[in-house]
Amino acid sequence: MRNGEILEGETDLARPCGREATLMIRASPLYDREGRRVGAIEIIRDITESKAMEREVEHHVAELFQQTNRLAIANKKLNLLNSITRHDALNQLVVLLGNLSFAEEARDSQEVSKYLSRVKDAARRIERQIEFTRDYAELGVRAPEWQRISDIIRSTAPGEVSIEDESEDLAVYADPMLTRVFAGLMDNTIRHGESASRVSVRYWLDENRGLTLAWEDDGIGVPAGEKEQIFQRGVGKNTGLGLFLIREILGITGITIAEKGEHGKGARFEMHVPGGVYRT
Repeated sequence: MRNGEILEGETDLARPCGREATLMIRASPLYDREGRRVGAIEIIRDITESKAMEREVEHHVAELFQQTNRLAIANKKLNLLNSITRHDALNQLVVLLGNLSFAEEARDSQEVSKYLSRVKDAARRIERQIEFTRDYAELGVRAPEWQRISDIIRSTAPGEVSIEDESEDLAVYADPMLTRVFAGLMDNTIRHGESASRVSVRYWLDENRGLTLAWEDDGIGVPAGEKEQIFQRGVGKNTGLGLFLIREILGITGITIAEKGEHGKGARFEMHVPGGVYRT
């Protein structure tokens, strides 16, 4: 103790019975009449019970936070599912019924075929929207798990597009729906890549202890002004739900995704995987 400072701290001590006790020790200097320091005054308090109560409160606070977070996620999912059911699907039903009415009034087979084609398109969109609600409802229900990227890619390869897989033994800690991410990226390549015939999957380590996993095709790519929009719900040529769901699945364990390709040379989706969420 220097300059009359008071020292205070906690320490754990084993009791004779074997149980640990937490002690608060406070020491202050003791002076004689001439102002010379001749010793110290120490106060020792047993704070075992209060520390146990403090830990219990912290545990309940953490538990409450998790429950609140789960409720917020559930509420977000419910609102989105209601929006898709009530708004998106109903809009397509209006299109479907309207074109059926036009088909009934059409006078030649060519005109009827045109309206029936629109009916089929609307029905397919409704089907995809229903499939999305099923998938989205499953999101976050099961605990994340370690998954080997090569195994997932092998299971989602369609055959019509060649895949150069350089992910080796890379494993990622993610929602069990991670397979849907790569199936969705492949579907995006086939649907929107137009001339795409090849996909490469590779990864590299970042400076901030993270890792970037890239999915790259040789299609037409994404225009500069649409690189962020394509991840928004309702944006796209079909339901506009595929890339939105991909981002939501990855976000469960803090993985982010962005499109970094050059338009005209192919799409490149880069997934940033934070430290502790991957193994190589």
